[in-house]
Parts: sequence; C-alpha cells; structure tokens
Amino acid sequence: EDGNLYIMFAEKALAINPVNTDLRFNLGLKYLRVGKNDLAVYHYKKYLIIEEWSGSLNNIAVGYSRLGMKVKEAYYLEKAISKKDDTLSFANISKKYLDEGFTNIAERLLIEADELSKKGIKVHENIGLRKKELNKIIEDEDKKDKEIIDLAEKIHKFKVRQDSPSTSHILT
Repeated sequence: EDGNLYIMFAEKALAINPVNTDLRFNLGLKYLRVGKNDLAVYHYKKYLIIEEWSGSLNNIAVGYSRLGMKVKEAYYLEKAISKKDDTLSFANISKKYLDEGFTNIAERLLIEADELSKKGIKVHENIGLRKKELNKIIEDEDKKDKEIIDLAEKIHKFKVRQDSPSTSHILT
C-alpha cells in the first residue's frame, strides 16, 4: 500500500540480493508508476543484464519514452517484439507507428501479435485498443478526404462557371 515504504525495502533487498529479477522488475514498475523514470530505467538495465524478457524490454522503453529519449525507446521496443514472448510491446510500438501515420506497419504488427496466440501467448488487451484506433484513424481520414474532395469539386465547378464567359471569346 505504501509506495515509498515498498521502494525503500525493495532497494535494501536488492542491495542484499541484486539478482532477484522479480523484485527488480516490480520495483522498476513501481518507479514508472510514480514517475521516477530515471530510476525505472536504472533497474530495468540491471534486470536486462541478468535476463532479457520482452516485459522488461518494453518497460525500459516506456521509461526512455517518458525521458524524451526516442532512439532508446525505439531500440528497446524493437528488441522486445523480436522476442515474440509477449504482445504488450507490439501494442506500444504500433501506437508509435499510428501516431505518425504509418498504418500499414502498425496493422502488420497487430496481426503478428494476434498470431502469437496460436503459440499460446496471451494477447494483451491493448492490441484490441490499437486495432480500434487504427480503424478509427482510417475511417476519420477517409471521411475528411471525401469532404475535402467534395468541397474542392464545388470550388472548381464555381470557378469554371465564372471563367467561362470571359474565355468564350478566345474559342470563337
């Protein structure tokens, strides 16, 4: 319940047993939740020396993202999805692609994450959220595109009608 007390005891316990990966992972997660992203990154780096798991790779990427370090974030997200042992990192990297408009890449990653379920890997709920987001982005842009083209066509027709009398003498 007491986050500060937990952090204090966890830090002490890790000083005694630095290879306790469960405690280190959970402490990193606690640091992410309280906005201590630098400390989260520190503990996930220590974790990754012992073991590489997509969960820890994903979480260090989250820490780097919150620290404004996009290159490190991308590096660890790519590394996380290459493990193919969890789907949360697929949802997170898909979000990055969606934010920049790369819907084809995002869609491919979401499909790949779904296919991991055939290997018994649980599909994280954020995969479904990203799919909905992808569909909404496409739907919204298609609607906006139609509005733009319809308006442009009306303007074009108006201009042609306006220009016709003044240019008709050129044709005769």
